[in-house]
Amino acid sequence: MDDKSGEVITLVDEDGQEIEFYMLDFFHLEGMDYVVLQPVGKGDEEESQGDEGDLSPEEGEEEAIILRVTDDEEGQSCLYLIEDEEEWQKVSQVAYDRLQSEE
Repeated sequence: MDDKSGEVITLVDEDGQEIEFYMLDFFHLEGMDYVVLQPVGKGDEEESQGDEGDLSPEEGEEEAIILRVTDDEEGQSCLYLIEDEEEWQKVSQVAYDRLQSEE
């Protein structure tokens, strides 16, 4: 998965329902790749009042999700929830810092 920050991607949930997400960030940490996503439509009212093109979540609104990105045997990107608490702490802090530095 290339860095395509700001683009909209579509994911399919466990029920087969398609959900669109803004790609807020993509980064590499300790040998792994991660993507920061925010569901399309979350915070649209606040975004329209704020800076144009600012897709980062406002304080108090629905937060973005962070997923680990790995490639399968066929080279397709697969997204996984981060279940390890130590990994989550590191990744969420890096994602937060990166999003704050963009403001």
